Amino acid sequence: MPAPSLKALQSWMSVVVRHPQTSAVAIASPAARTWFDPRSVRAGKIVKPSPALTPAERLDVYNGGYSTRLVEAIESDYRGVSAVLGHGEFHRLVARYVVRHPSRHPNLNRFGKRLPEFLARNLADKRRAFLVDLARLEREITYAFDAPEFTPLDARGLGSVASEDLGNVVLTPNPSLRVVRLSHPADPFLAEILERDHVPPVPRRKACDLAVFRHDGRVWRAALAANEAKVLRALCAGKPLGKALHRVDATPERIGEWFQKWSRDGFFVAIHT
Repeated sequence: MPAPSLKALQSWMSVVVRHPQTSAVAIASPAARTWFDPRSVRAGKIVKPSPALTPAERLDVYNGGYSTRLVEAIESDYRGVSAVLGHGEFHRLVARYVVRHPSRHPNLNRFGKRLPEFLARNLADKRRAFLVDLARLEREITYAFDAPEFTPLDARGLGSVASEDLGNVVLTPNPSLRVVRLSHPADPFLAEILERDHVPPVPRRKACDLAVFRHDGRVWRAALAANEAKVLRALCAGKPLGKALHRVDATPERIGEWFQKWSRDGFFVAIHT
């Protein structure tokens, strides 16, 4: 048998490692057979046996470890969802997610990006709507943590703009800022889990807006009033300040309070007209 190419070995190994069952089952799967006959694998022509282990048993070290590592990576980012479902149920669910959405990026922080949609389609639980919201919040926290570095806009930035130009000002949000609208108050629920290791009762449905952002090396979550969220969402979408403020009925004093808070928390990194 001629030596297999590196591409063939890599492709076959990927199939075996990602298979949800044991390596003995994986090497006989149709996808693995595309590359190598399972009889050749069992005979030690692809993976050599050791004095104590068969080729399939040696492959099991990677086969089981790969899936376990991915499940652990998801659990570290979605501690709230895991706490509600329980360790066993969460792991079984994520094991299915791993099969449906294999990792395709070297950064595992991005691996769980489809989990909220996966829960919406596959979770048979009366708390599903809330858990989808909770997963969306935890996903945004992960995104904020993983966002590129940035330098916040100086607090005097808007003050340097002539008053007649203020309406045309466009603010660039910092790359970690996420404006999130949820159907349930998932943030105080998550705080109970993360800060007190306590799983409270699932809250009733109630729409709320949040800003999720990184500041001074930490990810923060701040509740937003409905009008404040509308303006902030418009600014993050690239709308000029005048058009963003036109969307709401708010006093100049209230608007000033918003901008003071946003400036303090480093929501924007650049200003231009």
